Amino acid sequence: TANDIFTKGDTAYVASTMGGFIEIIRISSGRSLGRILLPAGSMPRKLFILNDTLGFASNLLKNNIMFFNPREKEFVTSVECGPQPEGIALNDNLIFTANSAYGDFNWKHPDAETISVIDINKKIEIGKIKAGTNVCELIISTKRNKLYAGYYNLPSKKDSSGGIIEYELSNLSETRRWITNPRNIQLSTDQNQIIFINQHQSGRSDKWSGVSQLNLISGEIENIITKMNDDIWYGLSVNPDDNSIWICNSKNHNIDGEIIVYSGEDFTKPKYRFDCGMNPNKIIFY
Repeated sequence: TANDIFTKGDTAYVASTMGGFIEIIRISSGRSLGRILLPAGSMPRKLFILNDTLGFASNLLKNNIMFFNPREKEFVTSVECGPQPEGIALNDNLIFTANSAYGDFNWKHPDAETISVIDINKKIEIGKIKAGTNVCELIISTKRNKLYAGYYNLPSKKDSSGGIIEYELSNLSETRRWITNPRNIQLSTDQNQIIFINQHQSGRSDKWSGVSQLNLISGEIENIITKMNDDIWYGLSVNPDDNSIWICNSKNHNIDGEIIVYSGEDFTKPKYRFDCGMNPNKIIFY
């Protein structure tokens, strides 16, 4: 199960969650350059490569962040964090990790609904900040000096909802919160908007289902692309070259999916559609 991909130049690093390793691929040739083997029982979920000698991966069921050396293809050490870490983000010498508790799996854990703050140099967790239930995603706006967290509803609780939280990076205080149902929160090229899949929750009549935009200046959310069928939109990326929106359509998780592309200037109909394999969930531009 390939749950994340991170590119560095002509090299791609792929997190194999069930395999317990990180595959290294030369993008130009499509050839494998080897694997970073992780400790037994590891489940790498999300990746970040800082430089040639230092990378990080969240370890879903072991509740830690794994440090590894990309050049030597070696595991280095791990640092304990909150329950079921998923999304990770870096700012200066700090790693932030979203402690999802894996939704219903561990939502009663005392450190669920938190984001761990880890000092890269000291290799220790230095604190946690409060987030939302099932917090899964993190992004940093360097322009605004803000950290944004996306959290999901609990699948078993039809009355729960997700949202997006904004934190001030200078002191990690919460500054704003929006109630919505986000998946794959992405910054626009100018960092004035967050684009995300607005998930329809089973058993509920939601206002929107498709792709929404959070205006970080006005604080308003609007739907920009409406999904007209029951297909499952599973991933989203914004092309930094032209602001086009690329959507991973997994359809029903049982058949091959597709990539849907909307122009950054026209959201009324797709510009392109590409067939692909089953359950596409990540698009990277490099």
